[in-house]
Amino acid sequence: MNAIAVVTAINWFTRVIEVLIFVNVILSWIPPLRASVFGRIIYSLTEPLLSPIRYLLSRSPISRSMPLDFSPIIALFLLQILSTAIISIILGL
Repeated sequence: MNAIAVVTAINWFTRVIEVLIFVNVILSWIPPLRASVFGRIIYSLTEPLLSPIRYLLSRSPISRSMPLDFSPIIALFLLQILSTAIISIILGL
C-alpha cells in the first residue's frame, strides 16, 4: 500500500470522526433526537472518545465551574494533532 493511499484513509477516517462528534453536539441540544435510535448510535460511536476527556476535565478545578462540556472541542483538537503527527511520520516529514 503506498503512502498516499494511507494518508487518504487517515484523512477520511479523521473527517468521519469529526462529523460524528459534530452530530453528537447537535443532538445534545435536541433531547428527542438524542433518545432516538440514530442518537443512540451516534452516542455509542462518540462516547468512547469523549468520556475520557470529560473525565479528565471533571477532575480539573477550572471545568467544575463551567456549565458547558468542552470535551468535543478538545477531542477535535487532539484528533487533528494525532492525525497530523501520524501523516507526518508516514510521509517522513
